[in-house]
Amino acid sequence: MENSVAVVSFTEENRELHLNIARTVASAFPIHPTYVGGLNNISNFELNSKVCLVFVDKNDRHIILETDVDISTTRSNFVEGQVKRGKAHVIVVYCQHKGSRDLTTLYNRNLGNIKQHATLRQLQRQNRVLTIDKEFSPYQTDYLRMFLNETLVE
Repeated sequence: MENSVAVVSFTEENRELHLNIARTVASAFPIHPTYVGGLNNISNFELNSKVCLVFVDKNDRHIILETDVDISTTRSNFVEGQVKRGKAHVIVVYCQHKGSRDLTTLYNRNLGNIKQHATLRQLQRQNRVLTIDKEFSPYQTDYLRMFLNETLVE
């Protein structure tokens, strides 16, 4: 595994936004923009980076990772595949959520999907779920920089 950060996007139109947000905390390390929208067998997708920032854009139902009742499970399949593989440190970032501006916590506790989805609960217990508007708060920035330094600096 490479001491780098994969910046994963599911939507073409927000790839640049995700990359710019990631650069604010990960610019000291190699960054690999990774677009996974429309891929088949997404749960088997291989990453070479030690850290994977998975950006999920705000949606009307605030579904960060889909559940069994949702028609598409692309995001869930990708994140669950990475977590099960156990090679990369996966961090899910739910972005463009106005209720997550300037948080003094890692995520907005009012977003029920985090408590309801088994993989999100697991990641949340490991401090790997963040919710933001269009930038990390100072608290989140400090946390992520510390996490990246501890994980990627040998």
